[in-house]
Amino acid sequence: MIDNSINKRHLYLITAITFMVFIIGVILINSKLFGEVESIKDKQIKSYYQMAGSDNENIYYTIADILKGNIDKEAINKGEEFLNNQGFTYSYIHNYVKLGDRLKNKIITYNIILILLFAVAVTIIIIYMKNSHKKELTSILHILEKFNKGEYDYTTTISNESINSKINYRLASLGEMITIKNTRLQQEKEETKALVTDISHQLKTPLASLKMCFSLMLEDDLMENEKEEFIERSKEQINRLEGLVAALVNISRLETGLISIRTNMNDIKETIIQAVNSVYMKAEKKKIHIEMEQIQSISLPYDEKWTKEAISNVIDNAIKYSPKESTITIRTQKLHNYLRIEIEDEGIGVKEKDYNDIFKRFYRGKNDLIKKQEGSGVGLYLTRKILEDQGGNIKAISKSSLGADNVGSIFVLQLLLE
Repeated sequence: MIDNSINKRHLYLITAITFMVFIIGVILINSKLFGEVESIKDKQIKSYYQMAGSDNENIYYTIADILKGNIDKEAINKGEEFLNNQGFTYSYIHNYVKLGDRLKNKIITYNIILILLFAVAVTIIIIYMKNSHKKELTSILHILEKFNKGEYDYTTTISNESINSKINYRLASLGEMITIKNTRLQQEKEETKALVTDISHQLKTPLASLKMCFSLMLEDDLMENEKEEFIERSKEQINRLEGLVAALVNISRLETGLISIRTNMNDIKETIIQAVNSVYMKAEKKKIHIEMEQIQSISLPYDEKWTKEAISNVIDNAIKYSPKESTITIRTQKLHNYLRIEIEDEGIGVKEKDYNDIFKRFYRGKNDLIKKQEGSGVGLYLTRKILEDQGGNIKAISKSSLGADNVGSIFVLQLLLE
């Protein structure tokens, strides 16, 4: 907020000091001028004394001496004494000698005119400064009114070091910041809208299946084995719903910032072992061998809980799309800035055109083998988000693209070493 009263006080104080300095200067100059006038009058009176006291019978020579500057002190004293005796004292002559009085009057007149001109000039300057200040405040008020209407497209630069210039620049920065925040809020709003749409779409299928199963089980003419089949289907859909809701909750909490990634120094080997253990039973059911090779105990900063979640999601994904009795290999490699974790499987592989899409939310591809597997399409998306929030990344490589004869994929996860 601009303290206008302070600006006014400064303006009045500067004006008063300037005016006072000017008046003092005028007084000093006038004192000097008046002193010069008095000196001239004194010289003139002494000239009269010299003429009155001169022994020279010819007044012409006396005047000539005075004009030449020849001072005859004896004549001056003699003339002063003579004139005093005649009643022409110094003060009497001083009062009647008009030389210099006219000059004094002119000096006084000129001073009055000069003071008036100075006062007018100061008044004009004050009015100009006040109008200029008012104009700048009006400009700032106009910008604030635009902000109040939601118009933040105001740009400017610091043209000088004045307060108003800095205020304009700060307002422009504020407008730019609000525009960025509004854009981000709009983007979050669109993402939330898309998330709600996706959730609705994902929940619709299992709920419809459950509804159909329960509807059929209520029929009287249903055989016992058919009822058991519908119960199994219902269990599958409930498990699918449970997994989907858990994944959605994690996504929602991560995207809305309710969960923040907190990095601490952890041993990556321990985290990978925990991730393998969390999906070990699923691998065991398909008799898939998980081989850990070149795994070293390396301490690096990451969020242990969520990084374990990210790694287990990739392994779980590999188990889903790998054939029975196949092998999943996990290895690590320490690079210059990153720790590289490779999870290699012998599954269906990833097409090159799907390299980026598989990390999108709810993306499952069009392969029939994928559609047959239980899944929500959020695991890899969640993994990507967890790693990126820690400065890492993930990518998928199809082994066929490397010239390998066997099928399968290699998922490469990278975490910052420092």
